[in-house]
Amino acid sequence: MFESDVTYGHSTTGLENAEDLGEDGQLLAGPYALLFAIVMYGMAEILAARVPSTEEYVGILPAIAIVPFFFAGSLFPITALPPWLADVARVLPLTHSLALFRYGLTSTSGSQALQNIWGMHSAATMAVLSLGVVALYAMVILGLAIRLFTRSGKS
Repeated sequence: MFESDVTYGHSTTGLENAEDLGEDGQLLAGPYALLFAIVMYGMAEILAARVPSTEEYVGILPAIAIVPFFFAGSLFPITALPPWLADVARVLPLTHSLALFRYGLTSTSGSQALQNIWGMHSAATMAVLSLGVVALYAMVILGLAIRLFTRSGKS
């Protein structure tokens, strides 16, 4: 019979506090999703205010919405990227959002995703920091989108 440290609740990754938020991590999945939706909505509004035609909008949208998924840790951990690209990934709001979703759904892999971003040992602290990053992006991008959309006269 194979036994691992994870079976007995021991962490081999240095994430002793992986269960810090417990079920609260799951309860916070709603706010994570809402903040990320605000970020994406704001980006879509900025594009709509700046791009003159629907055809151009449809052409630009994949670069803005799909390409970041490759760098945000959705397909592989960001630690597998070259160091300079991993640093870029750490700045993307999608990286933080995916790590928060994972943390809310599966604390172990979510804690590892958060540690790949922050390099700390407290999963709860890293989750709060990532939530702050996504909230900051949401405020800035939504504020910019409202300003640009109002100025463009498309209200």
